[in-house]
Amino acid sequence: MSIKNLGSAQQLLAGQGDIIIFSAPTGGYTSATTIAQCMTNAASLGQVVQDSTSWDGEEVSFDALLDEQGDVITSTANNGTHEFSFDLADLEPDFLKVFLGAEEITASESGVSAVFGDGTVKVFGFGHKLPVKTRPIMITNDEGDKALFFPKAKMAGSLAWADKLWRIHVVVTAEFMDTATLKTVMPLFSTKEASYTDGSVTAEDLDGNGSGSGAGA
Repeated sequence: MSIKNLGSAQQLLAGQGDIIIFSAPTGGYTSATTIAQCMTNAASLGQVVQDSTSWDGEEVSFDALLDEQGDVITSTANNGTHEFSFDLADLEPDFLKVFLGAEEITASESGVSAVFGDGTVKVFGFGHKLPVKTRPIMITNDEGDKALFFPKAKMAGSLAWADKLWRIHVVVTAEFMDTATLKTVMPLFSTKEASYTDGSVTAEDLDGNGSGSGAGA
């Protein structure tokens, strides 16, 4: 019997180009939800701190049932988990809202601005609620033409301090998906790089409450 290669052309998913989040599909996740519906309001997270991205998922494992001599009678497989984390360098208000659950506070007291030389002061607050969101997220390779896409991922952030920089530490866990069009983890291979445009996406857009909601990926 002759031996052939598994697959055809090699596909390497090397390096990290960008982390992109999307709005959760309108109407939630159903058996009819498409991948296109999971790619609205695409928003780049910008600068991720070097070497902060970590794959934290548990590997697939086996539980073995042994006989009295220690030989395996049978074994059962346990599926692994798909989790990762990263640190964001940006504390821009929309980042605070999306990952820390921050809310803008109306500060009318003159004393607040006086502390800052009578400048205009915007005040935000977080820590009063668990900042958990479920939405799609994608990590692209360094060339931007390949990606790992997680259509349904639960994510939450916390404030962190390292190397004299305050940052947002984000933890992401992919949740189980098994429909005709969506799976838990989806590698994407494109003939072109990811496309970027001018402008920005707000926290309100991502939550479906902004003027830019519904914009395509």
